[in-house]
Amino acid sequence: MSAPGLPFFVYGTLRPGEVNHGLLLRGRTLREEPARLTGAVLYRGPGYPYAVEEPGGTVTGEIVTPLPRDYARLLAELDRLEEYAPGDPHNLYERVEREVEVTPAHPAAGR
Repeated sequence: MSAPGLPFFVYGTLRPGEVNHGLLLRGRTLREEPARLTGAVLYRGPGYPYAVEEPGGTVTGEIVTPLPRDYARLLAELDRLEEYAPGDPHNLYERVEREVEVTPAHPAAGR
């Protein structure tokens, strides 16, 4: 479980430009930085992807730092989206603390 105030690593529909980013994160973050999680891969489950630990794998996403005033409410909303309840053995996801590598943004190509 993440300690209060830690940023979130997001992938899938929570990434910038995706539907759940617009619904839940837009306007509620201090920073959004490209990042990657090593030692994991995306498993494309029934209807949604999720990260699973796998040596040698990499998941690309973003580190999202919420505005402090929105942190608790945003975490609760993300938990509802993921149908996550702390301690529930039926969770499809687990919220865990992991180190990720922030990667440089790629400038847009132009002519």
